[in-house]
Amino acid sequence: MPPDAMDLATRLERDHDRFSPAQQALARYLLEHLGELPMMSAHEVAREAHCSPATVVRFAQALGFAGYPDLQRTVRRGRVALGEAAPPSAPVAVERRVVLALALRLESASPVLIAGDGGALGAVVAAEDVMLRAGRPVISLIEGGARARAWLGSLPHGAGVVAIGLGDESRLADVAARAARAAEVPVVALAAGGWSGSGVPTARTSGREGSGEADLVALAVELARALAAPREGLRAVGA
Repeated sequence: MPPDAMDLATRLERDHDRFSPAQQALARYLLEHLGELPMMSAHEVAREAHCSPATVVRFAQALGFAGYPDLQRTVRRGRVALGEAAPPSAPVAVERRVVLALALRLESASPVLIAGDGGALGAVVAAEDVMLRAGRPVISLIEGGARARAWLGSLPHGAGVVAIGLGDESRLADVAARAARAAEVPVVALAAGGWSGSGVPTARTSGREGSGEADLVALAVELARALAAPREGLRAVGA
């Protein structure tokens, strides 16, 4: 079983002397920049740590992860601290009926792709976690790499898309919304910090100063909980 974020940091420090010279340099970089990893590709880490991307991937696997994206996911979960970032009572600065209306658009979608980068990372992870726990098929896209291009370039029949954007850091959300419209699959958006929602049905936070990211996480959890509800219950509540 791969370590969680706290165990990862402990292991990188504890086992430093057991690593090869290249792994030691990489381990030091990871320790010093752990909080930045959710926003860095394997190539970016390799460049900054003066090693090859293959070394980054192999080191992640040696630590017990399926690969670098799996390591990233663990760090994101630790960073977001889901249980604290979006408790059941967290206020959502948007009308609940708007969230339910968006959920109804995606009620039959499978899988649901949730896309967002930059300041929307926490919201993507929070929504994904709720849906995974409920057993609803979900795919998270958090950087515009080959994986995102592959999914968004050939969205499967029956899929649905949730585009999440925060302010100027909304490029992936824009791309996802456009791809969904082109593929004619259902798409909705969650927006904060002035992002427009790319012309698709959108729920927006209130835009209170300094609260955009936290409100976006709470909003994403609200939508994910609605999507994870039994279809009959969702329709009854949304009626």
